[in-house]
Amino acid sequence: GHDGGVPRGDVGAAKAAGLRSNVIPSRVGCVRDVNNTVAAVDDPNVAEALKYAVDRKSLLQTANFGYGDTASQPFPKGYVGYDASVADAYTYDPAKAKSLLAASKYGAHPAVTITTAAAAGVPEQLQAQLQAVGFTVKIEVIPEAQFTQLVYIQHSRALTVDAFAGRDSVAQAFQVLFGKAGLLNPGRGTSDELQAAVDKIADTPLDSPDYAATVQAATALAIQQEPNVFLY
Repeated sequence: GHDGGVPRGDVGAAKAAGLRSNVIPSRVGCVRDVNNTVAAVDDPNVAEALKYAVDRKSLLQTANFGYGDTASQPFPKGYVGYDASVADAYTYDPAKAKSLLAASKYGAHPAVTITTAAAAGVPEQLQAQLQAVGFTVKIEVIPEAQFTQLVYIQHSRALTVDAFAGRDSVAQAFQVLFGKAGLLNPGRGTSDELQAAVDKIADTPLDSPDYAATVQAATALAIQQEPNVFLY
């Protein structure tokens, strides 16, 4: 891959050739950034439908040949921010997604565009999954050189296939993902309740017996309130 390792699709061939392979866990995750200030995602029903319409296991198989784990939150198991209460939040439920779209102000077939730097693979699969529940979906491919300007600075795109590389600081991770100036928070929406939960992380000593519970409470709140969809 980009890190100099063997692409996941080549692992089987490498093993067959007698090479020993090491699978090294990381905190990198794939996420679909959602800008809920842009039509039609500005309707809460549409934004919620996006969460139920994704088949994460299928995406993981396509993107990583099954290596890794599906994810409904930004933190992996074993990390202090991982909250078990939202581990199965927004599981694949096409019927639920369809009912949410039917209840939206845009009707059963809202139009959305997925922005990506490369259409093949996950973006095309996401397009098919969204179309299966009623969305009308286009894919916009933009050069990587324009990605920062259009997605992170102008916040002009509704749905973006993106990655979150994790942060050593939990509080910093929350700011990047959910803060009002967060790089991966294109809609810039953060409730006072969530902001208070994140502030509490910064105010809690790392060695406090309450630290893990404080972080996990913020994770659960963010998954329930924020529109981004974590994939694998």
